[in-house]
Amino acid sequence: MDGMYREQLDIMKKTVIGQDRDAFPVYVGGVGEGKSTKMAQDLKYLDPTFDHTRMCQTEKQFQEKLPYLKRYSAIALDEAFDGLSSSQVASRAYNLLVGLLQVVRQKNLFIGLALPNFFDLSKTVAIFRAKWLVQVYSVKGQRGYFKVWGRDRKRQLYIRGKQMINYHCVKPNLRGRFTKFMPVDEEAYREMKLEALKDRMESQEGVGYKNIVHEQRNKAIKQLFKDGNHTRRQISEMFGMSYDGVLKIIRGER
Repeated sequence: MDGMYREQLDIMKKTVIGQDRDAFPVYVGGVGEGKSTKMAQDLKYLDPTFDHTRMCQTEKQFQEKLPYLKRYSAIALDEAFDGLSSSQVASRAYNLLVGLLQVVRQKNLFIGLALPNFFDLSKTVAIFRAKWLVQVYSVKGQRGYFKVWGRDRKRQLYIRGKQMINYHCVKPNLRGRFTKFMPVDEEAYREMKLEALKDRMESQEGVGYKNIVHEQRNKAIKQLFKDGNHTRRQISEMFGMSYDGVLKIIRGER
């Protein structure tokens, strides 16, 4: 882990434990850039007991696990709002987090939130609740880079950058590198993610939402193929699709 960033995590951990607070970092980045990996690395460092079962894929999972966590535990809300419109993200993230605010404060938890775009969050969550912002990105096709905005600069970024979705208008507090190492059971984590996606497809109705779910499915298929851990045949079996259908998605024909 980057040395300067690790020092900041140490300070945050001491603050949470010593001053009766909680920590709520937000992680953003494009599909496949590694925001879930970076978030898992940080939460595992803050709480060694953190594992894949706390990488919540849905709001329901998050709500069910939160009341049973011990003090100073870490939990993640991993792109549970992915694929929703900006207004839906703002409303649902705000209502979920604020509704459980008292539980969070009493238990002094470390809560990570991963989503594609920081500016989709409501002002209350983005400015007043989030402790810091981490953006992961690639340089010349190479993953593993990140930027961090602390509380004050994060507020400035949200105010100045929201209209044009501009992450360059406020200088980050620090930059660093991270590895592709996933500190939790990656296979079990990916299975959880696939199951959550299938559940959304089965439980939601409406043409508009189905289009969104298909986009999510296509992203997941492309990412699984990009990772190189599954063949196209295995991916087609996971999603109950034909081999040709998966091939067209990978090629960008669907």
